[in-house]
Amino acid sequence: MRKTVLLVSIYLAAMPAELCAQGYSGNSTDAGRQRDYAGKPCLQIQAISRAHIAAPRVYDHILNIENRCIQAIKAKVCYHKTEQCVDVNAVGRSRKEYLLGSFPAMSQFQFDIKEQPGSSIGRAR
Repeated sequence: MRKTVLLVSIYLAAMPAELCAQGYSGNSTDAGRQRDYAGKPCLQIQAISRAHIAAPRVYDHILNIENRCIQAIKAKVCYHKTEQCVDVNAVGRSRKEYLLGSFPAMSQFQFDIKEQPGSSIGRAR
């Protein structure tokens, strides 16, 4: 079950070793984001903080990114107010998991997304 939230909100998922956050930090702008025909952002992002099995106090910060539009989109996802980023190449109508980083004892995190202008092919205007 997916929930759409603009600000990062943390809640406990079904497994106690996994925290789930959906959305992005409040400082990310929607103005530069590509949209579908209904006006919704093409990239849907679910952020998950997953504990390691061998070291439960070390967390992987994972982004599940789904491109709901036909065109491919390039973006950069960074930890909030940092330069630690991953490049995202979201093929049209696909879903992919990205590892943003791993940190000890840091189960909650915020991120910003910056879609690269003109990165899509055949973008509807």
